Amino acid sequence: MNLNKPVVGVVCDVIKYGANGFHGVGEKYINAIAHRANAIPILIPAQVAGEDLESLQQLNVALGGELYQCLHQHEQFIEHRENKQGTRDEQYQPAHQVTLAEDGLVAEAYAPDG
Repeated sequence: MNLNKPVVGVVCDVIKYGANGFHGVGEKYINAIAHRANAIPILIPAQVAGEDLESLQQLNVALGGELYQCLHQHEQFIEHRENKQGTRDEQYQPAHQVTLAEDGLVAEAYAPDG
């Protein structure tokens, strides 16, 4: 393992299988990190099944944010659903441009070393 690669944490889902729950992540997400981003994927166990995402949504609304259940039904949002019949490359090809805030943390992380 090349420890000079960046490490990317991926929060697991709890997957119910029979009477037990297992922590897991879709293979396509791990492959995207390992093979497309050339980084090391590290799986992070879920906190509590189903509650972590809901808690973030509640916090968003409590702080004045908005919550839309079906983004594809609102024309002001970009369609992000994958074509389930497409190849993996087709499903995860770039869909739109992303602009980083100049003073944001992501832009800082990608800034060339000065």
